[in-house]
Amino acid sequence: EGSQEGSQQASKEGSQEEFQLPPALTLQLLLEHCASWIEGVDLNQEMPELTFHVAGANGQKQELIITPRNYVLAKAVDVEVPTIANVMRIPLKTKKLEHKKVCMMAFSPTEYTTQLNGDVWIMGTPLFYEYTAHYDRGAGKEEKDIGMGFTARAEEDCGTCQGNKIQRPSQSLIGSESTRSDHSTSRSGMGMDGLKYLDKQPVTRGFVSSKSI
Repeated sequence: EGSQEGSQQASKEGSQEEFQLPPALTLQLLLEHCASWIEGVDLNQEMPELTFHVAGANGQKQELIITPRNYVLAKAVDVEVPTIANVMRIPLKTKKLEHKKVCMMAFSPTEYTTQLNGDVWIMGTPLFYEYTAHYDRGAGKEEKDIGMGFTARAEEDCGTCQGNKIQRPSQSLIGSESTRSDHSTSRSGMGMDGLKYLDKQPVTRGFVSSKSI
């Protein structure tokens, strides 16, 4: 009896382990079905901020914080949905396409290892939604003269170069305000309206020819 109970318990535990989803897949499925639960939800209150610790060649360090509303994107896709169709009064199982909004992470893994600098992280649009990037080409004679800095967009928004001056528009070039601090509980940040909308699939470029960098 004891051995049978032990084997049954082990069998149950084994079956439970088989149906456990990896955390990454669980998150992906939740985001794919976000239209069913995101209404009235502020992602900045539900998901963690991502903090990147970066440092320049001169040793100066900075923390770059990216909020959920800037690293989760919304996108409209055609989804196959199971349905029942009546053909000559005979119910048949079939599928139909429905246009739905889904959510997705704004980053993905890529293999990009260089000889001089090791593994490379490419910081894309989520970073520019949060920060204004500054570039300094210096004298251009040596690599150490080239600099880059980041300022929170709540402090300084993006602009365009006009001669030797930077013109700051009244409306952001990126499209919406930073979602940090004062904006984190605003009505505009609730539900789908609080996310950046992806019109088309991002293009991932190959970096094989640049691996000697």
